[in-house]
This record gives sequence, structure tokens and C-alpha cells, in this order.
Amino acid sequence: MFVLCSYTFNKVEKSSELVWRMQRYYVVRQFHLKPMSPPPLILVEHIYRAIRGILRWRQMSKNHCEGDSGNFGLRE
Repeated sequence: MFVLCSYTFNKVEKSSELVWRMQRYYVVRQFHLKPMSPPPLILVEHIYRAIRGILRWRQMSKNHCEGDSGNFGLRE
């Protein structure tokens, strides 16, 4: 009986740790994506993010057209 309870406890503990890590990831991700500016200045930050995204997209498409290996800055 003790072995069965111990096995069940270990199984629940492992799954709860996985759930905790996933929930922590989502909280950190939401915090990272949330604009840092106060409400009147959020528009400026959205424009900045849009321009930055367009520039990144153009750079990636330029690298793709030049026959880049697609390693996205990783060293070989």
C-alpha cells in the first residue's frame, strides 16, 4: 500500500511541476509582450514595434533570397 501511494505521489508531483513551469512560461511571455509605456504613449510603442517587425521581415527575406542557410544568426 505504501509503495502504491509513493508512486502516485511521485507521479502527481512530476505532473504538477510541469504544469507550474508551463504556467510560469505563459506569465513571463505575457509580461514580455505587454507594452511598457503608459496608455497615451502606447501608440508610439506600437509604431516602433511595427517598424522593427517590418525591418526584421525585410532582413529575413533578403537573407532568404541571397541563399542564406537560414541559421538565423547561429554559429556553425
